[in-house]
Amino acid sequence: MQMSTGGSGTTDAAKVLNQVIGAARLAAWTRDLKTGLCSQSPDFARKIGEEPANWQKLEAAQMMERLHPDDADRLMAAHDACQRGESDQFDVEFRLRHRDGHWVWLRGRGGVAAHDPDGTPRLLVVFAVDISDKKRLERRLQNIVDSARAGIWSVELASGTIRHSAIWYEMMGFDPQAYQPDTLDKIDALIHPDDLPHVHASHSRLRSGQTDWCEVEFRLRHRDGHWIWALARGGVLERDYAGQPTVLAGVTLDISDQKAAAIQLRDLVTAMSQSHDAVAISDPDGRLVFANAAQARQFGHDTPEALLGLHWSDLYPPEEARQFEANVLPSLHRDGVWKGESIARRADGSTFAQELTLTRDPEGRIICINRDITRRKREMQEQARLREDLQIAQRREIVAQATRGIAHDFNNLLAAISGSATLLRDGVKVEENATRILAAAEHGTALVAQLRERGGRAVPRGQIDLRKPLDDACDLLEASLDPDITLVRDLPDTPVPAQANAIDIIQVVLNLGINARDAINAAPASRDRRIVVSLSHPGPDRGTAPPMVGRIPPDRDHVQIRVADTGTGISPGLVNKIFQPAFTTKQDAGSGLGLVMVSNILIGYGGAVALDTRPGEGSEFTVFFPLRQGMDTLGQPTAPSGPITGRLDGHRILAVDDNPDVLRVIAEFLELAGAEVAACTDPHDALAAVQDAPGAWDMILTDYDMPAMTGADLAKAVHRHAPTLPTVLITAVPDWQMRSGAELPDPFVTVLGKPISQHDLIRASGEILAKTGEMK
Repeated sequence: MQMSTGGSGTTDAAKVLNQVIGAARLAAWTRDLKTGLCSQSPDFARKIGEEPANWQKLEAAQMMERLHPDDADRLMAAHDACQRGESDQFDVEFRLRHRDGHWVWLRGRGGVAAHDPDGTPRLLVVFAVDISDKKRLERRLQNIVDSARAGIWSVELASGTIRHSAIWYEMMGFDPQAYQPDTLDKIDALIHPDDLPHVHASHSRLRSGQTDWCEVEFRLRHRDGHWIWALARGGVLERDYAGQPTVLAGVTLDISDQKAAAIQLRDLVTAMSQSHDAVAISDPDGRLVFANAAQARQFGHDTPEALLGLHWSDLYPPEEARQFEANVLPSLHRDGVWKGESIARRADGSTFAQELTLTRDPEGRIICINRDITRRKREMQEQARLREDLQIAQRREIVAQATRGIAHDFNNLLAAISGSATLLRDGVKVEENATRILAAAEHGTALVAQLRERGGRAVPRGQIDLRKPLDDACDLLEASLDPDITLVRDLPDTPVPAQANAIDIIQVVLNLGINARDAINAAPASRDRRIVVSLSHPGPDRGTAPPMVGRIPPDRDHVQIRVADTGTGISPGLVNKIFQPAFTTKQDAGSGLGLVMVSNILIGYGGAVALDTRPGEGSEFTVFFPLRQGMDTLGQPTAPSGPITGRLDGHRILAVDDNPDVLRVIAEFLELAGAEVAACTDPHDALAAVQDAPGAWDMILTDYDMPAMTGADLAKAVHRHAPTLPTVLITAVPDWQMRSGAELPDPFVTVLGKPISQHDLIRASGEILAKTGEMK
């Protein structure tokens, strides 16, 4: 009801009104729009924590100080509209600061209650309701809706008007400023034609009052043209006085991903059910919740249902189940996948070999795919026996052929030596017969050299650009890789010339690359699958790991060929075995000769191989390849840097060899050149001599293969007492480095082959002693 009065009448009316409001215990305030004087009811003051006596009269500016800054414009706009006579209604939600500092949400509803005689609004009356709880509930509800990514909608049935939330527009890809599907006809145009009938049926049940709530799945056309699956849930929000629905409201969820997952799951279950491989799934407690027909047949059951509910351990002998618990399951939980072989048990108690692939999903379920490999095992064993028999027969034939040829050649040499020695004993033509014996010894040396090379073929070496064979090897390797394995080539832009045979380089890189491929295939599929082949000049440290094969003389320039992978890596217990002949981790798929071939090729070039491996992360092989050829592993030393006189006068040399005849010849060669020689058949005696007088010796000559101690072990032990004492290896063992596992620094200043002539021994000794004299 509005009043029209003037002067003090308005004030009196306001007083009466305030008394009525106070008696009714209503929270309200009045404002004289002409004087600006505000009056608040006691209950209004209490809502914001104030004493009513202090809030009976309040200027508008004082009330504005308690108003939330974000609400000031909205409140003042409603107030000004009433003051200007543009509206008689006031309805605003706003916040006032409570006395203790928190914000109180209020809804002010009222209007102009009195006018001046000229019709000017005079008295504004507003009733305030505390809506803080409602606002908190709305905020929680909005957070829930936002978290669920649900689009909110409402339908006014009388007008057919539809309103949607911002998330609905975002879900559909529409800009609400450009396009608004605000009618039922526009929504129908977005629904898939096949889904319209059941969407309309659900809407009709709500509209007619048959139900208060329903949900329906259907497809909506996205703005870019594709279909999304939607789930709409809603019900009656408001009714008229007759109880008929007037407003419907609800939410719409995008369930496209769930639909796609359901289709994939259905297809997967169908594929697994029809698979020839046995497939089973266990829950996090280890009990089977799925098994296909192949799984049932493999374990001796008529139907898959017979397996459901069994614990996986019921399908294995007790000792096999314990092995799974101790080794397989921890690996599966760590990596998410495990592949291997096991022994399973059928329903009748018989056992069989099976090949397993286990995968653990994020919920803890285990998917098992397995095959009965009993027949394959039998066939592999038979093939292995046949291969072994064939290899034995081939080796026997090769040995027989080689023995016949060697026996013929050596018999001729022995006949010449024996005859000449007989004539020497009788004093007949001494010089001529001695020369004949020396010639026979040279022929014997050549024959031994031929035997060393008999296992392979000589390959010509020439000047090549190392980038070309590396690139060719990568092409060959790439053809054997799975599509998900990336091969990275890191080759320099400028040529890298070297004296080599391209086939040797290809063999080295290809063998290392194939090992890298196999290591990646054995690693979990979720890991980055990558092989990197690079060619570069080494840094000052010449690599981070010492060579496992070969050595790196400090006076030779090298390049580094690296082959790195992200595979399984090599466990510490296997690292020292990988270069051993016939050693393999690939069972029947490997020959154990790949890395042996790599090491033999590099030893022939005077190169080296280093390994950096991290179990579970990958490996990196670094090949140190010489750019210029120096002395061969068992060849002659490089040119001397000091004068060589052919005499060793004044030098004390320690000679060690377990063969007394060979030791006697070496000692006599050195003594004829003027050296003072101490000869030892036991390396421990030589070590004791150095320990007693480390500075008394100028050089040590040692054999490699001795029963008590190898030459490499002797050299290392000697250098602990005399670090600068030069040690020379004289050996007929071509692969002494592999057998010793020698690490840098190399224990020998040079390596000489057996048999050695007097001239070569004196010349090499003179060079070494000359260099040692310069360093001193």
